[in-house]
Amino acid sequence: MSATESTASATPAIVYHGVATIEMPQATLSASAPDADVYESSLLMWPRGLKGMMMAGVWEACPGHLNGRRVGWAEICYIIEGSATITTEGGAVEKIGPGDVLVLPEGWRGSWDIHAKVRKFFAFQRFENFQA
Repeated sequence: MSATESTASATPAIVYHGVATIEMPQATLSASAPDADVYESSLLMWPRGLKGMMMAGVWEACPGHLNGRRVGWAEICYIIEGSATITTEGGAVEKIGPGDVLVLPEGWRGSWDIHAKVRKFFAFQRFENFQA
């Protein structure tokens, strides 16, 4: 992972180059996969412990079905590669692929049907009133 820091201000910017091809940690079986057939991997770039209200990184998962929910957190994703169908618990269906931005507001519940390995950049925003 290559991170470059700028010295232009008191708080330097952090830049990650080649996010589309950055090496990911070993994939593990997803706890969100009801059929226990989806492996996923995450690489945190802005760890929760650093600031507490935001977390960002790269995530990828192989084809299969995942359940998801955002309770206390909202998520913004930029899809780098792959394709999936996102189904909200209420029945709204969206197909996503490279170049798409997906916003999962706090309280979102639904599922991911991953058709081709998905790699995304994600940013989570925590809400102050949320108690883990």
